[in-house]
Amino acid sequence: MAKEYLHIGSEKEISDPPRYESLLFARGYVISKHPIEVPDVKWEAWRVGDWTINRHPLLEITSYSDAGTTIVILGKFMHLVLNDWDPVRVAAHLHLARSRSRREFIQALEPMVGRFIVIDTDGKDTWIQGDASGTLSAYYSKEHQVVASHQNLLSETLGNLPLSVFGSKEWKLNNRAFAPPGLETIYRGARILTPNTELSLRTFEIRRIPLAPPETLRTDEVAEQLLHYMRLQVPYLVDVGPTVVSLTAGQDTRTTLAAIGARKNDFQYFTYALNYSTRLKYVIEDVQGTKKLADYAKLQEYSVLNINEPLKDGLLFDVLKRSSPFNSGRGVAAEYFRSFSRAKVHLRSSIAEVGVLYYRAKFGDKPSTAEYFSDILTQNRGGYTQETLLATQQYMEETGILEVDGYDPIDLYFWEIRNGSWLSNINAESDIAIDTHSLFNSRLILRLSLSQKAEDRLSMKHYHRLIQIAWPELYDVPVNGKMQSFPA
Repeated sequence: MAKEYLHIGSEKEISDPPRYESLLFARGYVISKHPIEVPDVKWEAWRVGDWTINRHPLLEITSYSDAGTTIVILGKFMHLVLNDWDPVRVAAHLHLARSRSRREFIQALEPMVGRFIVIDTDGKDTWIQGDASGTLSAYYSKEHQVVASHQNLLSETLGNLPLSVFGSKEWKLNNRAFAPPGLETIYRGARILTPNTELSLRTFEIRRIPLAPPETLRTDEVAEQLLHYMRLQVPYLVDVGPTVVSLTAGQDTRTTLAAIGARKNDFQYFTYALNYSTRLKYVIEDVQGTKKLADYAKLQEYSVLNINEPLKDGLLFDVLKRSSPFNSGRGVAAEYFRSFSRAKVHLRSSIAEVGVLYYRAKFGDKPSTAEYFSDILTQNRGGYTQETLLATQQYMEETGILEVDGYDPIDLYFWEIRNGSWLSNINAESDIAIDTHSLFNSRLILRLSLSQKAEDRLSMKHYHRLIQIAWPELYDVPVNGKMQSFPA
């Protein structure tokens, strides 16, 4: 078999037709063996063995084939160890590792950062896995053998799947959870592929991806290595941009700004104000704190997006509702669409919380049981139903979350469920306007962020130290209204 490689970039910007057809399931994809009806005529098809990938024109595709093995990557990415963001070169590196062994392939994927899914096949089996935190989602149906980027897209592709118990009003009312439990979705027979797992397209069974255990490192070591890998991404973001950076008055924003450092003027910055929020006092405080930070840091291009009312019924509302069943911020997504028509990447400070002892601090230091996970999912708001507990138990058994060497299962639960189910939905809404990137979204970086003693992670010493090394003046402005100090 002759060597073949391909890269098709995304369109520079999406058109705004009268009915917004091109925005539906933006940056989405469907993988199937049989012909399907795509959401819009602009979607394009690509063949990989027995499978056809149908993709939205804003979703990039890279492919590398040789000697019977093929690697396909959907989305944007760079490789931190290679310090390379040329899609074909990175795909060739992954292909070489895959041709040697799947173990080397998994190791080669660890330093990948970005928002993507990877498909690898050797003619015998075909596997699919997502980026470190599942920021480009993968939903699948074992019965129909179809994978899609949105659970609504999967349902529509299969002729409108019936709702599961987790899509019922009764379940939502009785559980008040931020997402369906474990691998479940709102549709019967549809499941989500969580981070750190991969799906066989031959059997449609999942298995856990081997994770290298975190070392116990000093705060200085963690901070310096994190800063190094975060800074490597700055030229990449400038190159694939324009990139806009969302700011808050909080800690994670300072960590992102510290990494940007000397190239701060190559980015644009913004914060948004939900002026109709029931928590308007906190909205005003955050906007005021962010404005002080932007002024002090001398950020040249900074703006506030004022959102004065929720997005009302209309064509754009219908597209967003059809794309995602959860309303995380449709008004915010619509404002992004109006404001960022030329930008290509939104740099968020999300995912950094994986490196903090978040759930242990919030919900207590208890044994990692299905009951504890269910309490976390429903945020201790008054209990959960038996269906939630059973689905959580099944998730724990299938993913082996209790048996990952060197990792606290509660850390993995935050990493895999909070990000994989909750954060990915926010991205699905804002995709109508702009792609998403996080400086922390690499298994290598997340493993590093977990490489401190628990008490040091609880006090965020590695993030404080990172700012102290890179841009200590950022602490001259209060963080969420409070002055911060550096660790000794």
